[in-house]
Amino acid sequence: PLNAKLTITETQDRYARLSNGLYVFEGHVAPLSSHAPDWLAVAERLEGVPYLWGGKTATGIDCSGLVQTALEAGGISSPRDTDMMEKGLGVSLPLDAPLKRGDLVFWQRHVGAMLVGARLIHANAHFMQVTIEPLAKARARIESAEGLAAEDATRDAAPCAGEPVQRPDAEHVVDLERVLRQVEHVDEHPARDGAGEQRTERMHHI
Repeated sequence: PLNAKLTITETQDRYARLSNGLYVFEGHVAPLSSHAPDWLAVAERLEGVPYLWGGKTATGIDCSGLVQTALEAGGISSPRDTDMMEKGLGVSLPLDAPLKRGDLVFWQRHVGAMLVGARLIHANAHFMQVTIEPLAKARARIESAEGLAAEDATRDAAPCAGEPVQRPDAEHVVDLERVLRQVEHVDEHPARDGAGEQRTERMHHI
């Protein structure tokens, strides 16, 4: 899977031999020091992957798994669960700050990332897959189902070029780009994102 750590003993005829004696195609591996230049582009490549609570692979992924996987591919350590992401990533922004590409939007036990054009990418149980949709549409659907409005937001942990996007109503916004502080790595464990989109909403800029 993406971000898997392998020990390579030798390369031969376009294949890399692993320490367990198996082989992988050399073009499918990269040095640990090599990172994707745009973590959001990694997230976008996962559009359409089935939603799976606790998943972190192309066969199934959940909301925090999508964000953590994309961030890790970009060389950014992130906690596994949404509550840890919210607490461990970013600093508060003024409530009237416009959101931009790379900002993270949090609901209770759910998270998505902002793209240009006020769009949100998130793995969700409504569509049962990784979806890109207007943030306003996602917010309206969740608020209608749960009866709760937006509550919190932050900005992503790595700089992302892109135009500002519309700011959703929120009580808390965090700008990680201003601080650019890396979070301490948290060992992976089953996600606790619940059965998809739920209740209150927060946003984080990483």
